[in-house]
Amino acid sequence: KGAKSAPEELIMAVDHLYRDGISIPDIKLQMAMKSMGSNEVSLLDQSTQAQMLGSMSVIMLTMMEMKIPHQGGPEWSPAGGSASEEDPEVKGLLGWVRGIMSLV
Repeated sequence: KGAKSAPEELIMAVDHLYRDGISIPDIKLQMAMKSMGSNEVSLLDQSTQAQMLGSMSVIMLTMMEMKIPHQGGPEWSPAGGSASEEDPEVKGLLGWVRGIMSLV
C-alpha cells in the first residue's frame, strides 16, 4: 500500500476541518497568528498559502454542496458566515463546484 500522496493527505485534513466546523477564515487567521508569533521562517510562502487555501475552499465547498454533515451549526459555511455566497470569490468557486457536480 505505501504512504498516502500529498493530495490524499490534504483531502483527509480538510475533511477533518470541515466536519469539525472550522471555516476557511478560521484557518487563515490561525496561519496569520502562527506566522506573527513565530521567529522561524514560514514553511509556505504567501503564494503557496493562497494556493493551498484555494484548494481547501474548493474541497470544503464541494463537501457543503454534497450536504456532508458538520459540527458548524445550521448557519455555518466553510467560507465563513451565512452570507458567504455574497462574496464574489465564494460565489465564483460555488459556481465552478456546482458546474462540475452537474457533470457527474
